[in-house]
Amino acid sequence: LWEEAGFNRWSDRMTGKRNWFVIRRHLLQAADNKTAKGEPLSDVLYIPEVFSAERKAELAQRHLSAVSRITATGAGPRRLMLLIGEVKEFAAARYGHKLVVKHLPDQPFMLSEDLHRRIKARFEREITLWDAVPGAHLIVIATFGVAPTGVTAIEELALMVVTENWIPIEHIYDANLVSALTELRRRFIKALRYNLPASQPLAAAVLSDTLPSPVAVYVVPPG
Repeated sequence: LWEEAGFNRWSDRMTGKRNWFVIRRHLLQAADNKTAKGEPLSDVLYIPEVFSAERKAELAQRHLSAVSRITATGAGPRRLMLLIGEVKEFAAARYGHKLVVKHLPDQPFMLSEDLHRRIKARFEREITLWDAVPGAHLIVIATFGVAPTGVTAIEELALMVVTENWIPIEHIYDANLVSALTELRRRFIKALRYNLPASQPLAAAVLSDTLPSPVAVYVVPPG
């Protein structure tokens, strides 16, 4: 969805034109023609709206309306939705842990102790990179369910670090390259690894403003 929405592409005319409103709109458009288990992906995809203090009550009601469709009733299989959002923090709860998503400050997603432990182990690199790169955003995609009490709880998740301009990065060398290309007002496509292992060479970026053809740029991290 991120690639189809065009957020791995950059040109100077995009400067200052990307924010959560734009991200959300284009992700929803990218999901519009997709199916999951034979059903429209858009039916189970939840991307929070931009938060506004003036519209807090209205937004909270819309959130509850959206997720109430999968509230557990005790009959039939458990239903899940798919969340895409920007992480604000992973925090301690009274019992266990919780994920707080930006634009949903009052609607935390609960994390089991086992899931929280696995997140720290599996996504240590992403969390550290998010902390180290100024202006970086941490994007979460997660399946979640709703208990009969209305409490939302994460089942599984994955994390992706993006730059201030919402371009995905894998490490600090990626961040430095993307920053330099942006400052030089270059036009480029950021290659995405998907399921390729970290040991598999992959172009860090493809310069699309070169003639007679695009040029692939590689980063070779130490080791």
